[in-house]
Amino acid sequence: MQTPQHIATMQTLTNLASNVRTLLRDLYAELARLNRAGVAADSLKGRSRRERARLVKAAVAARHHGHSRCC
Repeated sequence: MQTPQHIATMQTLTNLASNVRTLLRDLYAELARLNRAGVAADSLKGRSRRERARLVKAAVAARHHGHSRCC
């Protein structure tokens, strides 16, 4: 027989696991959104932070060239 304390602990752990899954799913979605510059990770590997930033900014600018922010 399970005690009420054991049942409450199991419910807490279940809620925690659900929250972690939600957090990981949201984090994955945000990382995918941020990576929409279309730059492959292999092309950035081994470069300095400044070079990586320059390459990503150039890719974003090229991807959105000619697009207007207005409706």
